[in-house]
Amino acid sequence: MRGADPAKAGAFAHAIDNFYRLQDRIIGELVAAASPDTIVMVVSDHGFASGDRRPLDVPPDIEGKPGRWHTLDGVLVAAGPTIEPGRLLSDPSILDITPTILALLSMPLAADMPGRPIPEVTGNGALPAPPPAPIATYEGPGDFRAADASPGGAESDAELLAKLSALGYIGSAGGDPADSAAGPRDGAPGTATSHVNVANAHFAARRFKEAAAEYEAALAIAPAFVPARLGLAQSLIATGRGEEGWRRLGDTLREAGELDARNYLSVARYCRSQGRAAEGAAMFEELPRRDGLETARLTAVGILLAAAGRDGEALAALRSALRIDPAFTETIVETSRLLAARGDEDENVSMLERAREARPEGVVVANLLARAYDRAGRRRDALEALDRVLASSPRDVATLTNLAGLWARGGEFAEAARLLERARRVDPSNPAVIASLIVALGDSRDLAAARRVLAEAGPVAERVETLNAYAYACYVNGATDEARRAVTRSLSRSPGQRDARDLLEKIDHGAPPGAPVSSPGEPGL
Repeated sequence: MRGADPAKAGAFAHAIDNFYRLQDRIIGELVAAASPDTIVMVVSDHGFASGDRRPLDVPPDIEGKPGRWHTLDGVLVAAGPTIEPGRLLSDPSILDITPTILALLSMPLAADMPGRPIPEVTGNGALPAPPPAPIATYEGPGDFRAADASPGGAESDAELLAKLSALGYIGSAGGDPADSAAGPRDGAPGTATSHVNVANAHFAARRFKEAAAEYEAALAIAPAFVPARLGLAQSLIATGRGEEGWRRLGDTLREAGELDARNYLSVARYCRSQGRAAEGAAMFEELPRRDGLETARLTAVGILLAAAGRDGEALAALRSALRIDPAFTETIVETSRLLAARGDEDENVSMLERAREARPEGVVVANLLARAYDRAGRRRDALEALDRVLASSPRDVATLTNLAGLWARGGEFAEAARLLERARRVDPSNPAVIASLIVALGDSRDLAAARRVLAEAGPVAERVETLNAYAYACYVNGATDEARRAVTRSLSRSPGQRDARDLLEKIDHGAPPGAPVSSPGEPGL
């Protein structure tokens, strides 16, 4: 590696290779000791930049470990009797690992888990199906919940920060780890990363002044650290120092040397969320061109110009981005949305076909293309595009749901219900899938099956879209009293639903039901 001490390089030339061999041997011993029906998973929560990809000007800064050399891509390897050899078709999140293990153990998911089982790992039906209804939580009383960002949670914050300190992710001066809840004390050892981790906890709890102080402490150690610079800018904006915050945000995008495409796109979305779309677009238009980032820069310009109502200019920027990379997902999604809104399906289809040619395995592109074909009256092409995805990714929920929608619009409700049932087996607590399945079963005149799906839906059964779908299914099958109870319960949860009120009025007056209310949407897109 560049910059390495030649004497150390010679002495430790084979250390990494030998350590990998040691790891492989230990894993081999564990696998050999397990029974033949054991499923083995090798998982990491992040990767490392290796060789010349490691920064020479940034020292390792988590308690002597190379934390700043982490990459966002981890490792997942799985093998066992139910797992087909091959590669994953989409990138899972670390939040999907525990739900996957629960599914492998035929245990229910918890309602407070944001992740979902990974289809290729949970297999082909050789395992017992997990219970359909999730439990509320696996957490014990007093356990920390990261989702609780309400102010005043000092006890939980102290608990989290103590855990981070024990892992070496934040600094501590010793003594009571709860002292870290207010940030490292004067003189406490700390690293840029540790300060950013504390700052992020403060920011999530809307303690923006405390977050700003921690981001500033990080920058005192590492002035070029991009997460700290972006976090400080947003904290200053949140505390009323908007002029300084926006200036710092622009300076970071212009000057920072370690930016990537995700930084550009996240800043663009932040500008849009703050009502600064036009200013954000101007800021991105003025940025210097950088190798590897021009597609993301032009996409950010397009996203912001579209948010500012300047669709023509937005499309021009997005078309320029696609000329550089015709398969950049964020560019494709935004361009397709704008073209569909303008009714320009010919260009939309051509753009999406080029993207599919550049990346044939792209599930999002295939689904967008199928929808564009459908709007253009090319139903057979739409069906073929989605069938092609399912051939290689038979458990993709978005594809199953979109394909079901095509069949339902063609009056083939039983086929739509069959596909949605497949989607429900993959993702049994997905509200959109459950509501769509209930509607399809109602249209196929199978109210008994719709009742069964509702009974198995667990907490999802009380969501307004599920109740509305069930009310529709009951009404089209003549169960008006049951329909009235369901839609009334939905309105008690959300009184402002005009479509639900229209359905209740039709029920009361015996009018034809028409279309189902509260469209459940298309999961995954």
